[in-house]
Amino acid sequence: MSNSVEEKPWIKRENVILAVLPVFGSLVALAFEAGYLSYFDVPAEYIELGFIRVFVSTAVIAFPVTMLWAYIGSMIDFGRAEHPFLKVISNAMLYTFFIIVIVIIGHRYEYDYLIPVVFFIAVVLMYLVPEAFNRKKGVPYWERVKQSLAEESSLSEGGKSAGREFKDIVIMPATCAFFGLLFCFSIGRYYAGLTGARWVMTDRPEMIFVRKYGDYIIFKAYDPKTRTLLSNVEILKMGLDKPLKLKLVMLGQLSSSYMANESPPLLIKPN
Repeated sequence: MSNSVEEKPWIKRENVILAVLPVFGSLVALAFEAGYLSYFDVPAEYIELGFIRVFVSTAVIAFPVTMLWAYIGSMIDFGRAEHPFLKVISNAMLYTFFIIVIVIIGHRYEYDYLIPVVFFIAVVLMYLVPEAFNRKKGVPYWERVKQSLAEESSLSEGGKSAGREFKDIVIMPATCAFFGLLFCFSIGRYYAGLTGARWVMTDRPEMIFVRKYGDYIIFKAYDPKTRTLLSNVEILKMGLDKPLKLKLVMLGQLSSSYMANESPPLLIKPN
């Protein structure tokens, strides 16, 4: 009897996964912070990651990532199901995921979230409607759908060549990591716009507290009357001689008043 065990690909080995986890955790926190600052059009170069910042960022992302995991798990389960309708749902979920990420990043209006719903329905109909007219004698409707899915799968999979193996081991994990970090970026941007209560300077209520990294505190200017973000960004260095006084105000949703290609001026002042 042979006791040989099939060797796992290097990317699936336990020691590789354990070594990558801390790095990927930092990348997740960095993507979240970059998304958060992008809401205020603050350069991401000022991000500093410490234990507390990584912990807070991953805690905020935990629920959306859990929902994403359930989404992907359901998509895989539907893809493995026997009934062709569930396979169609799996394909539609795959294509719609990319639309969801794009909508979260570019969200401006409340009805933007209807775009993934409409896109999902359109993809399902794209698979189901043509076979309703492609009638074949003696072949039921769902069998025709199943054959169509099988043809698409055979065209995309191909043989077990070296290129296919490279795709499974390198391309697919890299693609998943990229879109995973893009998802964390979009969650950070969405989270920044979700908060209605914000801290502002007591003596300068037009300056909103954004983030604190190390000894530096980032503030963003806005118009209190129109609740519109302006282009000015101030970065204050903390000092012991002058306390910084803040107060909590309810602002609601903020909007931007300047063009996206205009770089916001930075003012660095010691406090």
